[in-house]
Amino acid sequence: MMRAAISEPGRYYHGERSIVLRNGMPLEKERRYLWHELVHAERGDAAFHTDAAVETIVEQEAVRRALPMQSLRWALGQELERHMVAEMLKLPEDWIQYRLDTATARERRELRLLQEGLWAEEIA
Repeated sequence: MMRAAISEPGRYYHGERSIVLRNGMPLEKERRYLWHELVHAERGDAAFHTDAAVETIVEQEAVRRALPMQSLRWALGQELERHMVAEMLKLPEDWIQYRLDTATARERRELRLLQEGLWAEEIA
């Protein structure tokens, strides 16, 4: 991985097995594009593809990997405001919302119990 003055936020070069991120991005953006490019790398995607469907799949997988349930549980155990969770995890706020929106039924149940437990503690 390296940083350079490129027009895109991130780029993966399969032949060189390299990820390049744009210089000067805030940490949250850098992490977002690093996770995204890591998924491209694992998939073996070629640079400069233009398939929107691939980008959607890659972005969804990047969110899932960047926000495993263990991290989400920890952050939500500290804070319930989405923007504060995003700040704590150094990830974009829209990723937090997307991960919550796409949680499995088991994950939603687990998060609901966590939330109810926190609210029960505040009332006591």
